[in-house]
Amino acid sequence: AVVLHADVQLQVEEGARLNAFAAQPDPLGGWRLLSTRGPVRWAGPGRAPVALAAEAESLFRDEQPTGAVFLADGRSVYGTSRSGLLVFDRDGRFDRRVDRRQGLPGNRINGLCVDREGGVWLATPTGIVRVQLESPFAVHGEAQGLAGGPRQLARAGDRLYVTHGEGFAWRSDSDGQFVAVNGFRSGSHHVVPFGDGVLASAAGLHEIARAGEGRALAGPTLYGLATLRRAPGRVLASTALALRFFSRDAAGRWQQDGQLAALPSGVDDILERDDGSVWAATRAGEIWRIDFSRGVTDTAPARRYGPEQGVPAVLRRDNPRVVALGPDLLAASARGLLRYDAAADRFGPETRFPALDFTGDRGPEVTAAAADGGAWFYRREPAPRFSRLRPDGRGGWRVEHIAAAPLRGLVINSLYHDAALDTLWIAGQGALVSLDLAWRPAADVPPLRAVVRRVKTPEGRILAAPDARPAALALAAGDNALRFEFAAPTFGCEYRGATSLRYRTRLEGLDRDWSAWSDEVRRDVSNLPPGAFTFRVEVRDLNGRAGSAPPFAFTLAAPWWRTPWAFAAAALLLALLVTGIVKLRTRTLRARNAHLEAVVAARTAELERLRRLELDGKIAAQIAEEKAQLEMLRYQLNPHFLFNALNSIYGLVYPHSRPAGELVRRLAEFCRSTLTRTGDPWHTLAEECAMLRTYLDIEQARWRDRLAVEFAPDPAAADLRLPALLLLPVVDNAIKHGGATSPDVLSFRLSTHRAADGSAVIEIANTGTWLAPSAPRATASTGIGLENLRARLQRCFPDAHRLDVAAAGGWVRVTLRLVPPPPGGRAP
Repeated sequence: AVVLHADVQLQVEEGARLNAFAAQPDPLGGWRLLSTRGPVRWAGPGRAPVALAAEAESLFRDEQPTGAVFLADGRSVYGTSRSGLLVFDRDGRFDRRVDRRQGLPGNRINGLCVDREGGVWLATPTGIVRVQLESPFAVHGEAQGLAGGPRQLARAGDRLYVTHGEGFAWRSDSDGQFVAVNGFRSGSHHVVPFGDGVLASAAGLHEIARAGEGRALAGPTLYGLATLRRAPGRVLASTALALRFFSRDAAGRWQQDGQLAALPSGVDDILERDDGSVWAATRAGEIWRIDFSRGVTDTAPARRYGPEQGVPAVLRRDNPRVVALGPDLLAASARGLLRYDAAADRFGPETRFPALDFTGDRGPEVTAAAADGGAWFYRREPAPRFSRLRPDGRGGWRVEHIAAAPLRGLVINSLYHDAALDTLWIAGQGALVSLDLAWRPAADVPPLRAVVRRVKTPEGRILAAPDARPAALALAAGDNALRFEFAAPTFGCEYRGATSLRYRTRLEGLDRDWSAWSDEVRRDVSNLPPGAFTFRVEVRDLNGRAGSAPPFAFTLAAPWWRTPWAFAAAALLLALLVTGIVKLRTRTLRARNAHLEAVVAARTAELERLRRLELDGKIAAQIAEEKAQLEMLRYQLNPHFLFNALNSIYGLVYPHSRPAGELVRRLAEFCRSTLTRTGDPWHTLAEECAMLRTYLDIEQARWRDRLAVEFAPDPAAADLRLPALLLLPVVDNAIKHGGATSPDVLSFRLSTHRAADGSAVIEIANTGTWLAPSAPRATASTGIGLENLRARLQRCFPDAHRLDVAAAGGWVRVTLRLVPPPPGGRAP
């Protein structure tokens, strides 16, 4: 294309001149000119220009063009002084106008140009504006008169109606503007064609005629809405809790005339079938079938389809929808697709379309019927895309996919296939987006590329920039902290107009791998070691295009102390230092060696003297010990003599006094068990109790009726090993002090049992009063027995015992809890 200025005049024929902005060869020969009179065809000098379209020539009689450019697909764009941007097709016919109503800050265009991505840049009195004409997506909002978040759309005639959060509106196909409909006190929800107008659900039922006026029926808030072919003039409308019938009388007034009794919930999705059934997806996430084959009445039967009919229970959480696919009925949700089998009256997985890839809980989030009898599906993950099932002309279906990366982040409420404009309307939360299904790119999308904008220090000193970059950048040693700034010159954006570029970087010579993808357009590095480095940047956009920046190579010099001369000087100084240290160390060691030899000689003499003294002391101690043993033997009672004497007494007494003889025998057994133990100092609790039983029998003979003994050992604790005679001091104290403090009969009780944790519990109790060792009485305990017991317990059961003494209710109780020691435990 040849770009001209408005003041360039071409002499197109004798005596006639034409002001032109741009020119390009005409496929039919000659030139196409974008002139002040509109797009024209010019065969060459001496020939008169011919308007490509008469309507364009008439349009410019009232317009003042300020500039014009050709687009890549052959269309042309004019900027005007008061009417915004005018777009013409390849044949010169007027296509559309882009002005303040479409979002321009003003209608005056001072100049314009085109970038390589199909964007038109406009110079306006208030700034620079970019208009993206080369895109199948267009956003419709407040600039087009649409207020509130769109919810659902339907077409009736040449008007497109839309429900939204702030009311209701219709769109004119001629200028693309939305016109609000009065009479809505709140937002509207659903719209369906009715006669030459539409019906809308909101706070009540609204009828909007073709002329634009509306009539409302006061009533509850309605959501789902459907007209019935089997009952003309009758409407199904859903509240939050029920499905109700509405009808219009002869005067044109709407009234409620019943409620479907068999359906206990409101619905959002209603689909009428040719067999007289109506399928509904309820607000509770259930699928129901209502049978109107025998008449549209409020008593018509309804059936819920659950797990027994092939509909999983978890489907309730996934907002299921019902949609027709030719003669088939599909239930769609985020879990996938289900197809209704009329013969079996149940649902099953839809497996005919593997290209949809709705497996593994990756089903569509939004579903809608297509104008050709097919269906539309939308899925956000793993990448936003629309999938379409359309007839293949042979009784089957083919799958088509349309990438929808610009819609990333948009939560879609509903889809509507507008056959009149061959457009898919996308009602999202906060945005209404149209997808031109006939759009095809005019040229290949240019490759995406990135650039390293500049490299600078943290202080802001620029080391390199694209316009002043040496072939090989050499940095000083002090420049080891750098900031790399990069970007990608592209204008691809999502539906809100924001670009979505992701970058990753790698500094070869420092990084082992690429960094994670992020939207950061700079990278800081610090404490770089000296060496050679190459900085690389890769970029990708939301459409999946990827590119990279030319590698940026640089070297970082080493500091002076890391140069070869510095290393050599350091090595020499180190060698001299080591030599001096070795000499000094050798002299010191020799002096210390002489001193140590003298100290060793003196210590050796001292040790010899002490050894002699120690030997003399050991001999003296041994002599004293032998004398003490001899002295002890003189006064030691011979156990065998005692046993023999007791046996002799028993033999003399037994024939004449049997109780006395039995007592002497028991005393002999007690002495034998206590005085003749050798070897293992431990025995079992059963053996200890047997010895104590003997002791108590002897005491019973002495106390007679004044002593009552209760003995209750637990067989489960009989195998507990404990030091010999451990309990005898406690039993002796119980008899001694209990007898002194008991007013009448001394009661004594010994019991054992095994606790749940495996420990053994021994309780020794007697009647009487507890006498503390410090009590100033003749019968008070000295405390030696308990202290010896505690000492033995600490030695034999360290941290594995508990001894408690308690007096209450005329009883003194000594409770001992023992944790058995491991095999080979300590001896007392």
